[in-house]
Amino acid sequence: MLLSAIIDTKTRILLYLSSFVAVFFLAIYGKQVCPFIDRLPFSELTNNLLLIYVLHMMLREALYYAPIVRWRAMVLYCRCWRGVWRGCLL
Repeated sequence: MLLSAIIDTKTRILLYLSSFVAVFFLAIYGKQVCPFIDRLPFSELTNNLLLIYVLHMMLREALYYAPIVRWRAMVLYCRCWRGVWRGCLL
């Protein structure tokens, strides 16, 4: 089962738009509040935040097309952790 079966195109567009708006909010907020960020030029700060936005978008798309891992496919450590919670000290 893929994540694309759960999230439709409209939701993905809203996620990207909200993240894009957050970039400019963070740039303006950072310039107003933080004295260290205030020393950076606005264009440099915005470019760095846009780079993070693009990397985040690429990671989101990669995860969007990745199959969802089922509980049976967990690594041994996670299975042992679940066993501890059930009272079974493996």
